[in-house]
Amino acid sequence: MPEPSASPQTLLDHWIPQWQFEERHSLAIRGTPGQISAAVREITPGEIPLVQLMMRIRQPFARRTATVKPILEAARHELFLNLEDTPHELVMGLAGRFWTPSGGRVRLNSKQEFKAFKRPGYAKAAVNFRILPLDAGRSLLTTETRVVTYGRSATLKFGLYWWLAVRWGSGWIRVLWLRAIRARVEHSA
Repeated sequence: MPEPSASPQTLLDHWIPQWQFEERHSLAIRGTPGQISAAVREITPGEIPLVQLMMRIRQPFARRTATVKPILEAARHELFLNLEDTPHELVMGLAGRFWTPSGGRVRLNSKQEFKAFKRPGYAKAAVNFRILPLDAGRSLLTTETRVVTYGRSATLKFGLYWWLAVRWGSGWIRVLWLRAIRARVEHSA
């Protein structure tokens, strides 16, 4: 399990400083941090090739939202909690039994409930989008997901789910998501 850094490098570090599962993807984008931040919040599933098919494979029984609604807005309806929202980093969190067909999501009503959540047999996940300026006119957009599990059974079940069913699909969705954000920003410039 990675150790937390001495001083937080990201806002995500505050919410999940130690984890068992992690995935990170980055992409340089020509545009202002404001343009990139807006695109992160406004991108829709319809702008990301194959995303709906891959999400159906990942969770065949999950409810689906319209392809015109921004992904992050739809995520809030799926019980994701907005943990941080700054011009340079957005962090959202969720708790549940992600390896079950329904996802076993837990309704958490506050940031404090998310931070305190440690229910045996469950997992807690946080995802961020972080914008780091590179040079004149370019920034690096990074998305990272961290998952911490509670109890041996949850770790084994989530680990099996992660390595056999999710990691490849989730990783590919993230890459396509970042590319769609870049296309939106660079085509609007």
